[in-house]
Amino acid sequence: MRADDVTGVPTAADAARNKSGNDVTGIPSPADAAHVAGMQQTAVPGQPTQTASAKPLPSEQTAQGAGNAAANTGANVRGRGRRGARDAVRTMDSEDAFAVRSDAGSVLYADEPLFADDRRIARRKYVICLIILVICAFISMCVDYTSRTFRSPVEVFQGLGTGISLLFTQIFQPASYADAHVDALLNIPYYGEVVQQAANTLKFGVCGILLAISGMLYQNAFRNPIAAPSMLGVTNGINFAVLVLVMQFGYMAYQHIDLYYLYSYIGGALVLLLVMLGGKWTSRKGGFNVVNMILIGTIVSQLLGIVITFVQNNFLTDSDWEAYNNLVQAVGVQSPWMYISLVVGALVGIIPIILFRFRMNLVSFSDEETRLLGVDPTKLRLLALGCGSLMILTAQVNIGQVAMMSLVVPFVVRAVFGAEFRKQLVGNILVGAILLIVCGMLSQFIVIAGLAAGMGAITTIIALPLFVWMIAIRQRSWD
Repeated sequence: MRADDVTGVPTAADAARNKSGNDVTGIPSPADAAHVAGMQQTAVPGQPTQTASAKPLPSEQTAQGAGNAAANTGANVRGRGRRGARDAVRTMDSEDAFAVRSDAGSVLYADEPLFADDRRIARRKYVICLIILVICAFISMCVDYTSRTFRSPVEVFQGLGTGISLLFTQIFQPASYADAHVDALLNIPYYGEVVQQAANTLKFGVCGILLAISGMLYQNAFRNPIAAPSMLGVTNGINFAVLVLVMQFGYMAYQHIDLYYLYSYIGGALVLLLVMLGGKWTSRKGGFNVVNMILIGTIVSQLLGIVITFVQNNFLTDSDWEAYNNLVQAVGVQSPWMYISLVVGALVGIIPIILFRFRMNLVSFSDEETRLLGVDPTKLRLLALGCGSLMILTAQVNIGQVAMMSLVVPFVVRAVFGAEFRKQLVGNILVGAILLIVCGMLSQFIVIAGLAAGMGAITTIIALPLFVWMIAIRQRSWD
C-alpha cells in the first residue's frame, strides 16, 4: 500500500518526481503562501504580486505542495533527527488542517482543511451507527428470553435505575446494600432479569468492540485483509486450556472461575506466541510472513483439535462434557473476574491504540516509507499485534467461539468508512458492538431442539454471508 492511499499525502518518491521550482527546498511558492496567509502577498523580485483567493488552490498545486512538504520532511530526518519528522507526521495527520512546520515552528506548507466533505459524511455515518447501537442495546434489554415476549420500556428503565442506585449503595453504603437489594427483588418488576440482561448486553458490546479492533490491527499490521487473529489457532488454544481445567476438576470446574480465566489466557497466549515465532522464523526479510503464520496456525489448531476430540470421546463423562461445553461457550460465566477481565483487556488494549492513532496509519505503509518519516515500523507493528492479541484473548475468553467477527467487521468497516485509521477505529467500535449485540439477542431468542442456539453458530450464520456479500460487491484488493 502506498502512503497516499490512506492519508492522501504523497510519498517522498512521488514528491521527488515533481519538477516544480520549489522541489529543492520544499518551501511552497509565493502563490501558495498567499493562499495560506489569506492576505495580499508581498511582491518578490522577478515575480508578479499575488493576491489571495478565497477559492482553494487547484488540485495539481495542492498535490505538488503536499509532495514537496513530504519530500522536505523525509530529507530532514537525517539532518534534524527523528523528533522533527515525528512532529511533521503528527501535524500532517491533524484533523483540522494540513500543515507542516519546521523545528522553529514556522509553517513550511499549509492548506485549508482537506476532505471536509468526507469528514462530514463520516460523522453522519457515525451518528447513524450510534443510533442503531442504542436501539439494539435497548431492545436486547426489553426482550424476556424465557417467555419470548417483550417487557415494557417503563419496566426496563425502572429496573436499570434501581440497579444503578444499588450499585452506588454497594460502593458507598455497603452495610445497607443487602436489605436494599432484597427489597428491589421483591418490589421492582423484572429487576433481576433486567439487570442480568443489561450485564449481558454490556458484555456483548465490549467483546464486539475488542474483536473488531483486534481484527483491524492484524489486517493493517500484515497489510492483508484475511490476517484475522481467529485464523492463528487461538480458539483451540483456549479450548485445550478449558479441557485441562475440566479434566483436573471435573464438573466442579464451574467453581474455579478464577482458574478458568488463568488457564484460558495462558493457552491462547501460548498458541499466539508459537504462531508468531514461527512466522518470524520462516520470514526471509526479518518481518512476519503472513502466509506462513496462517499455515502454522492452521496446523497447530488442527493438532489441538485432534487431541481435544480424542480426550472428549475417551475420558470425559457426560457431566464433564456438559461442563466443558458450557465453559467453552462462556455460558453462565458470570463473576467479578468477568468484569475485571473486560475492563483490563479493554483499557490496556485500546488506550495505547488511541494514543498512537496518528501514527497507526503508518502501519499500512512499507517499512522504507515508515522509516523515512522517522518512525520505527517494527515497534509500531509489535504494538499493534500485542494490543490486538490481548483483545482477541479477552473477547474469546468471555464470549466463546465468535472470533469470525474479527475477520468480517474490519472488512465491512473499511468498505463503508474508508481506510484512514481513525475512521476505521470509530467504525469498528460501533459496528462491532452492533453486530455482536444482535448475535447475542438471536442466540438467546432462537431455540433449536429445546435449547438456545449457540453464540458461535449464530455468529457464523450472520458473518459468513456478510463477508461473501462484501467481497462480491466490492471486488477490490488490499493494495
